[in-house]
Amino acid sequence: MYYSVSPDCQRIDACVDFSVEVFGEVISKAFNAHIEIDFCNFVLRYGFEGLEMSFILIKYNWGQVERYQITDDIHILGRIDKNDEKKVFVVDFGMKLCIEGSCILDDMMFIQDLEIPIPICNENFTWPGGDSISDMVEAIGGSLTAGAFNIILRKLGIEDIFTDTCQLLESGKECTNTLQIPNSLGDIVQCELTDSCLGLSCCLGLKFKLPFNGDDVAYNIPFGFNLSPCDFEIEISFGSYYHKMVLLEYDWDFSVTNWLDEVNLDINQGLKDAAVNFILEQLHLSEFFSGPKCDVERAPYSPSVQGWNSECPLSMFNRPDLGDQIACHITESCTGIDCCANIPFFGLTVRPFFVLDPCDYKISYGINTVNVTKSLFNYEWGKTERISLAQDVIVFEFSIKKPPNLKKLILDLSVKVCLNDKSNCVLDMKIFDNTEIPQLVCDIDAVIDLKATCINIPGLASLRRPLTHAQPRRDSDHMAL
Repeated sequence: MYYSVSPDCQRIDACVDFSVEVFGEVISKAFNAHIEIDFCNFVLRYGFEGLEMSFILIKYNWGQVERYQITDDIHILGRIDKNDEKKVFVVDFGMKLCIEGSCILDDMMFIQDLEIPIPICNENFTWPGGDSISDMVEAIGGSLTAGAFNIILRKLGIEDIFTDTCQLLESGKECTNTLQIPNSLGDIVQCELTDSCLGLSCCLGLKFKLPFNGDDVAYNIPFGFNLSPCDFEIEISFGSYYHKMVLLEYDWDFSVTNWLDEVNLDINQGLKDAAVNFILEQLHLSEFFSGPKCDVERAPYSPSVQGWNSECPLSMFNRPDLGDQIACHITESCTGIDCCANIPFFGLTVRPFFVLDPCDYKISYGINTVNVTKSLFNYEWGKTERISLAQDVIVFEFSIKKPPNLKKLILDLSVKVCLNDKSNCVLDMKIFDNTEIPQLVCDIDAVIDLKATCINIPGLASLRRPLTHAQPRRDSDHMAL
């Protein structure tokens, strides 16, 4: 028996070669069988020779052995479990093959505990079973299950609003004001006052029956607000949605250009530390620049070519020439970028960075002392994320696009510093401009280099042949069992 794994690791093809004696003659025969997990479209496909059938994953119980009958004598066996901690599927694949009552393969699992990475899915999927919710419900048996409803929430982009549990923030202070919830809402809403006594932390508990003769489900929605009168701000949250609103817009009277004219300083001659510190205090950016400075002339930014020091083993398309004001280091994973930029005249530096971790499904990004980490499940592909300080004096922006069915990402990333004049920024750089970044496979097993191959079969360590990062991956890697 031979088998191959597809480049995206989601399909296993098996070829079985056997001999059988018929009327005293030995006849050799080979046949093909396959199983494919289309996780992003919630479909499991299986086939024998030219025949292919499919199964909706929504109604599949992970870890359960399923038997797919091709004929009375030919069955395909499959078991798929999902390890969320390792971000892998664990697959068993086998067959029953009988000829005139004599079984060549009798419920034999010829692939066991094969680990394949769970793919990152974009949101351009169609409803399983058709083009509408009713088509999906019909495809899964006529009833809307809780799992199917979660897919609907995901398609609508509101799955992060609903949670399994709610954690109320309990105040450690005794507030003089009291909180009363209307009787009509007492069974579904719980609230606690925040420590400042000027905000609420609440949980909305919903229990309802799904349409289409569906399941009984329960969801929670955390929500609340917090008032900061000294900062003239109010924070509002509803599920994963968060918004901060300034109640009193502050008028930035301080102008760097006007102040330099008043004190008769020429910015082109460079500024002394005292002048720089005064400007940063006025713009409330002292803490932002409080960390150690980076150096474009030192590792990891140097040596560089056109401003790039890349350890990525694969090519990147549309990577711009950065010049000599900024230098960037690209990690071996190809999805980690760490940059250093000099700010002319001020003797300052900024260090923007961006790391996409496809194995832990998260993005980390930031600039200097400001950094953000968010789940890829909460990121809308193509949406521009933004960090802005001192009313756009410092701006960091990026967006990621994921073309369907391609193992690459398209990244835009820019940084802008306008300390003296917003119409003439001292730094305004597109670090990535529609740049194509290869998406490598996750390393999910310390024994195998899964950045190159995704085959992991216990007991067959001697047959493993990891590929180096610099080698191109073949369409499939074949193994004889």
